[in-house]
Amino acid sequence: MSKSQKPDAAAGAAQAAGAAPEAQPAPAPQGPLGVLAPFSDHQLAMVLTHEYPQTIALVLANLGDPRKAYAVLNGLPAELAVEVSERIAAISPVQPGVLEEVGAVIARELPAMGPAAPAQGLEALTTLLAASGEGADSALFKTIQNRNPSLAEKLLERIG
Repeated sequence: MSKSQKPDAAAGAAQAAGAAPEAQPAPAPQGPLGVLAPFSDHQLAMVLTHEYPQTIALVLANLGDPRKAYAVLNGLPAELAVEVSERIAAISPVQPGVLEEVGAVIARELPAMGPAAPAQGLEALTTLLAASGEGADSALFKTIQNRNPSLAEKLLERIG
């Protein structure tokens, strides 16, 4: 349910469950938000971008996989990511039923995208370069850098 569709019921449910702001341990990936596990970081970021910051914070704080949550947070527009970060810091514990409801709402928006597809495009090329063991030091990368500096820059961002 996106901001453009109707008021954020998931955020309302989280507020109704309200409690003092304090950290809550994240559930295991098969927990209340386990329904979101099959989807890629990019897919989650695309869908969550249309949610209220409080809902995004609730999802990321309870996703169960901190690395995935961080990758999704990084996939949000910068200003939104900062606002979501602030809300995560102040998030209150919520009932598992609320998390299940939020997960179900988000999951209903994801089927059109389908589960994460096999690597394609830039992701596939990054994986191939990484598999070489040489990454940015490989002859292929150096050739790409000479021929297409923009592509090389994108690869460097992903290779690290």
